[in-house]
Amino acid sequence: MIVTSTAWAQTPSDNQHALIGPPQLHALPVTAPTLVEAYGPDPLQIGELRLPAGPGPFPVVMVIHGGCWTKGYETLAGTAPLASALTDKGVATWNIEYRQVGDTRGGWPGTFQDWGAALDHLRVLARTQPLDLKHVVTVGHSAGAHAALWLAARPRLPADSEVRGADPLKVSAAVAIDGPGDLRTLYGFDKDSRMRSRQCGTSTSAT
Repeated sequence: MIVTSTAWAQTPSDNQHALIGPPQLHALPVTAPTLVEAYGPDPLQIGELRLPAGPGPFPVVMVIHGGCWTKGYETLAGTAPLASALTDKGVATWNIEYRQVGDTRGGWPGTFQDWGAALDHLRVLARTQPLDLKHVVTVGHSAGAHAALWLAARPRLPADSEVRGADPLKVSAAVAIDGPGDLRTLYGFDKDSRMRSRQCGTSTSAT
């Protein structure tokens, strides 16, 4: 299942909850992670695992921050309030950091490899933590939304793909918040070269 959203806020009706925008989200309390663990050797290849109260096993939401795929815009600190709020609702969250354009080996293929490695690392975490890997959802904002959608489709990549991984963990659903579902369309949307650079970095081929 894939869910996309381009709205951060809307007026509530009698039978629905109001959605919130970034200011309200970032004002939410942040709970300390249950553990912080590396999923690779690079200092940026880390994630925060938060577990709700109770014995589990818990469904897992992997939370992926955005930032134009580019170093310097966003970090996992920006999605920690979302991860904390979701954990408070009874699900485990895995809020990840990853290498981006401008980081050593970020961009293609490193960024994609990091997304995949972070997701697959849930198998390692599940050896000691009460995680239900039959119910894993990816949630991302902006460039992180692209990651969430891509991870849902990753098992369909050719077996010899450098970004697929040997045994990609399957997800039950992907939630894309204000993110691009089609990079080809996004890249061609604005002819301004500065906007292109913001969208995908320079010298980009979207396929």
